[in-house]
Amino acid sequence: MIMRNPLGALAAATLLAFAPLGTALAVVVDTGDARTVTVAGLGEIRAEPDMATVTLGVTARNPALDAARQQANRVVDALLKLTRELKIPDAQVRSTRINVNPEYDWNEAKRQQEFRAYVVTRQLVIDLRDLDKLGPLMERSLAAGANLVQEPVLDSSKRAELERQALALAVEDARRNADVLARAVGMAVGLARSVHGSGGGRPPGPPMPMMAMARAEMKADGAATYQAGELLFGATANVVYDLVPATGAKPR
Repeated sequence: MIMRNPLGALAAATLLAFAPLGTALAVVVDTGDARTVTVAGLGEIRAEPDMATVTLGVTARNPALDAARQQANRVVDALLKLTRELKIPDAQVRSTRINVNPEYDWNEAKRQQEFRAYVVTRQLVIDLRDLDKLGPLMERSLAAGANLVQEPVLDSSKRAELERQALALAVEDARRNADVLARAVGMAVGLARSVHGSGGGRPPGPPMPMMAMARAEMKADGAATYQAGELLFGATANVVYDLVPATGAKPR
């Protein structure tokens, strides 16, 4: 549509800001001396992951604090031994601080809480750079006593470059949208007046890039293999172009 209101450009920008990802909006604005077209573009890049963040931990319960702490420490020591056996560098393994919380039960007869046990929690966060070790790490961590095993989050060491590629595709998509709209009104696309791009970020939720999760599949012998899946990096671009007269055509 064509807007001849001086506030049209602002309205167009606002409309684009609230547009769902993947929606190509285009607004032609007549500012008096010049016409502009504001368009949105979408770019996506898919890639295989080559690294993972693995979080393993243990929760120990015991009425005696020292006993609960020792139990948790034994499991963490076993997990650290496992990472060394798998030749995972120590620099890629981070041990979180210990968390201690008392646990109580409600005694209805006495109308009061009664102490039950101390709950001690410890975790390891592993930045795994060799995905061939993901399966053995996950499986053997359970045998080592881990009872807190989060699903591994996969990523790419080329994230920054992939995000830039997605952003470039978004700008190209915006230019194609501008060309379509310009031809529809008998004009051509001139120079870009402004460009705004966005992309990147981590989950949760649909905003991209979407972090892939490793999926475990059980073999006949009971062992688990992990299928890495695919990473999706996305970006959007909002661009304002000048509209210029097209050769051999009259503006509508």
